[in-house]
Amino acid sequence: MTYTTGTLSRPENRAQRPGLKLSPVHLARFRRPDLKAWAAAIEIIVRHDRARGIPLSPEALRQMTRVVVEHDQIMGRLDVFGGARLDWLADLFGVSPNAVKPHWNEAVTESARYHELAYIAAHARLDRTGEAQLYSHKLTAGPQISAAFDLTVERKRLIFKPVNGKRRNTRLPTYKPERETGERWTVEKIAYTRAEHRDWTGRLGFKADTISQNARTLTETEFRARIAKREAETLPADLLEGRKLAGESDWHASVRIRKEAPHTRNRAFGVTAARRAYAQAMGVSKITSLRQTKGLTADEIMARLVDPKSRAVTHDTDSGVTLDTDKTHRDRPFPGKFLSDHNTTGTDGHQVSDTDLSYLREHWRRAHGKELSAATIRQWRSRRKLKDRVYAACEWLAAHANIEPGLAQDAEAVAQAMQDAHRARKRMDAVNRSLRFGPMFELQKPAA
Repeated sequence: MTYTTGTLSRPENRAQRPGLKLSPVHLARFRRPDLKAWAAAIEIIVRHDRARGIPLSPEALRQMTRVVVEHDQIMGRLDVFGGARLDWLADLFGVSPNAVKPHWNEAVTESARYHELAYIAAHARLDRTGEAQLYSHKLTAGPQISAAFDLTVERKRLIFKPVNGKRRNTRLPTYKPERETGERWTVEKIAYTRAEHRDWTGRLGFKADTISQNARTLTETEFRARIAKREAETLPADLLEGRKLAGESDWHASVRIRKEAPHTRNRAFGVTAARRAYAQAMGVSKITSLRQTKGLTADEIMARLVDPKSRAVTHDTDSGVTLDTDKTHRDRPFPGKFLSDHNTTGTDGHQVSDTDLSYLREHWRRAHGKELSAATIRQWRSRRKLKDRVYAACEWLAAHANIEPGLAQDAEAVAQAMQDAHRARKRMDAVNRSLRFGPMFELQKPAA
């Protein structure tokens, strides 16, 4: 807040602008816009209370007078409108001007005194630093006005009703009257020994702060009742032996043990995993495997799985077939038996017999109108797509039975056999995983 330098002279006319010129920004802040809003709000309050017969205190008249004096002093028109302001205040409060004069003279004297001190301080700073700041003395404040008019929340809602749903901003704070406070009831701290404190925190699981707080706020009977309750909930030491966790108190261990489910059945190791492997190997449901293996141990179920008779279903199929279903991932049930000699010795997933290749060549000839080259077959075999092509060719020939019924029936049987071999291979892979890993692997370990 910097002022222009120059000669400072006290003007004879108080209504003129002071010798210290203010910048536009500081002038707007210096005039305190709250004063104008306070004056308008106080006028509404006074008219509301007078219309309803609510008496106004002398402090209310004093605060309103100080607001008007401070506002006119800042605006530089205190001497111009002094008499008119005094009559207006007397008419507003419904009193004689003589009742307003003491408050008016008090405010004017205080404002003039502090205004003079502000000029003296500004001259001193101007001579010393070449710059000066002029401060204004505040004659009143918002909380003082709210207290004089008892402006509580209820009175604010009653006097300043919302306009178009919006609350009016009076710039006056809400007055909160001081309520009577009674004496706080306290209890003398209950005495206990260090050994008792150590036992309650270690064995019963109390926190040190909880014991100290209870000793200050509870009565002797209530304090001992809480200790006795945890004593009753704690199991004997012989029942807790070997069952407590690290750093766990006796009471916390007792609560945890009571929540544990009782052991109501004899759980044999590996029976569930064995029954699951049995269901996968036999191709039955879990309920059927449970019925067929009821009463058997895991070793007996494993003996059934490793028995060659129970795994005879896999000896009819090709161990090297790794074909998947068609691109729509649907298994198509083709009737008929395995009429092709497409099974060959070896375990490579790309081995295909000459009979299967004949179906592929026939499909290529009928579908594309040309012969299938040996280079294309070698390429499919190197990419491990040859059996997928054979399966797709057999499906196509079976779907076009109008071309040649005998050929369509043979191709349908080949596709069905390849699907069955693929399902058997997947089932045996699941069985082998159960036998090589998990509980089944632990059961078939040789005894040391």
